[in-house]
Amino acid sequence: MMLRRCPLLLLLIAMLLVGVSAEAKRRKTKRVKPQVTTIFSSPDGEQWIRRGLKGIISICDSTGAVRSMIPFTASAEPGRRYAAAINDFADTLAAKGINTYMLIAPSQGEFYLPDAYRAAGERRAIAATCQELRIARGVEVADTLQAHVNEDIYLRTDHHWAPLGAYYAGREFARVANVPYRRLDEYQPDTIKGFIGTMAKFSGDIKIKSYPENLVYFRPPATDSLRAQFTVCGPKIKGDTASIEPFFKPFADGSPMAYCVFMGGDYVSVKVSNTGGPRGRRLLMIKDSYGNALAPCLFGSFEEVHILDFRYYPGNVASYCLQNGITDVLFINCISLANTPSTVTKLRGLLAPSSNEN
Repeated sequence: MMLRRCPLLLLLIAMLLVGVSAEAKRRKTKRVKPQVTTIFSSPDGEQWIRRGLKGIISICDSTGAVRSMIPFTASAEPGRRYAAAINDFADTLAAKGINTYMLIAPSQGEFYLPDAYRAAGERRAIAATCQELRIARGVEVADTLQAHVNEDIYLRTDHHWAPLGAYYAGREFARVANVPYRRLDEYQPDTIKGFIGTMAKFSGDIKIKSYPENLVYFRPPATDSLRAQFTVCGPKIKGDTASIEPFFKPFADGSPMAYCVFMGGDYVSVKVSNTGGPRGRRLLMIKDSYGNALAPCLFGSFEEVHILDFRYYPGNVASYCLQNGITDVLFINCISLANTPSTVTKLRGLLAPSSNEN
């Protein structure tokens, strides 16, 4: 009796498994969304707008140039918290005779993103943050950059500004800080060709890889005499390890790491002496990676330029300033990090006594 029922039982089991498999496949297919969607394409397909991961908008314009941008969406509250942290630094440093400045770098979306895809104005957000400052001086560079939008002031395929944009921003900082600033024709331009930056990965849009660009950077006079001391330190390292190396690092054409031509990337701290700048002013930059391209623009403005990456430095900034004779501190962050709560937490940690301090 059992043997006669087995074929029917097996058939029912097989049908059930097929049904379950089909339903699972249907649900899986329904859940999967495309990483990249085309939201506009011209009839000939030569111009287009695509939306990728993280809401990144990539645009191919009438000239055939492709630019990828992250729309800014933050409210005013994160900016107020960021300004409050800068105010606390300024109060501490002013008591020691040290000037404090804040420069928030807008993204390229402020200048090149169509109005239809802007959720908030970066320029207004930066101005509102600057208005919250008390002693620190805000350095607003949006208008300065706006005057040069037809030049290569941002990297089209990367989330950083181009070295030329950093140069113009640095000029505005030098004006506010009342220090000299080198003319652009005093620098030696170098080019890394075939650069494709971070936005291809961030957006998930492989089409961006078909539109490489040139990364043009500028070497200040007497580059060979620069002395850059790179320091690596942290909780897992006993003491600090330091080495004297060139500030500019070589990268071949086509390297996706070309923006690391400045210092080789993000180090805990870098001290640059023999800058050719006038004596009497020493700058400390507390920065994210936007500051990497800005630093060499200021070598002719200060006798020493010290660079701390706030994400990795474990010490106390006030102590560092006193130990190194710092006269001016510049906080330089891109707008996305300036409006990220974890940035404020990290910055406030630099005011606290460190276990690494003597």
